[in-house]
Amino acid sequence: MPVELKNIPDVSVWHASRDDLPVEAVRLAADAWSASEEVGLHHLSDRLCLALNALTLPVDITTHAAVQALLEEAMENPELHFTQLLQTLPDAVWQELRQE
Repeated sequence: MPVELKNIPDVSVWHASRDDLPVEAVRLAADAWSASEEVGLHHLSDRLCLALNALTLPVDITTHAAVQALLEEAMENPELHFTQLLQTLPDAVWQELRQE
């Protein structure tokens, strides 16, 4: 399925978190966007959040048990936003994700 360019995460947001971007930044952003679709979230903002986290964090947050529980909750209830649930993640989990 082709990726619509208007939906690819804004590379400038990614660039703000790094000194420089890899040469293949656009391809990586498109891949992150495609992978975010496979998770099954209902809201565009949630998919963008997942894609940007995939680009900026050293680990895939979707593999962490605490994040998986939030993803399942958001997938089961279309009225919930994963981005809102993610704000309830304890600081210790974020520290763990940033250090891996």
